Amino acid sequence: MKKYIEFFKNCCMWVTMIVASVALVSFAIKVLVWSLHMILIHPHTAFGYLVIATLAGIGFFQLIDKIREK
Repeated sequence: MKKYIEFFKNCCMWVTMIVASVALVSFAIKVLVWSLHMILIHPHTAFGYLVIATLAGIGFFQLIDKIREK
């Protein structure tokens, strides 16, 4: 019985990993298509998003450096 429970747990783990990876790939494709749409159709808005993302990225990595120093 213990062998069947372990098999069931492994099946659940693999199904969860597959569903999560498919969802992640789907999200990545949607973000890529949206980004290309913004760059090609609305370049000024895309530049604004790029500036905001750059500032947020710099702040995030600065936070990581501050945490690592302590």
